[in-house]
Amino acid sequence: MLHRCCTFRDKGDTGGLSEYLTRNGHGRNEKLWTVAQAISEVLPDGDKEKQLLQGLLNQRDKVEEEMEEGRLFS
Repeated sequence: MLHRCCTFRDKGDTGGLSEYLTRNGHGRNEKLWTVAQAISEVLPDGDKEKQLLQGLLNQRDKVEEEMEEGRLFS
C-alpha cells in the first residue's frame, strides 16, 4: 500500500492519492502513517524512497482534508 501511495506522490497526483486512500479505507489508518514515518526515519538522507515517504507524510493533512470535504468524487 505504501509503495502505491509513493507512486501517486512521485507523479504529483494528490487527487489520485486521496481517492485511493479513501476507496480502500486507509486514509485515516494511523498504522499506515506510523509505518511510513518509521521507514522514512531509517532510510539514509538523499534516498529517493525516503524523499517520497516524507512527501507523502507532508501531504497527510491535505489528504484528510479532502476526505472530510467530500471533494473526491464530485
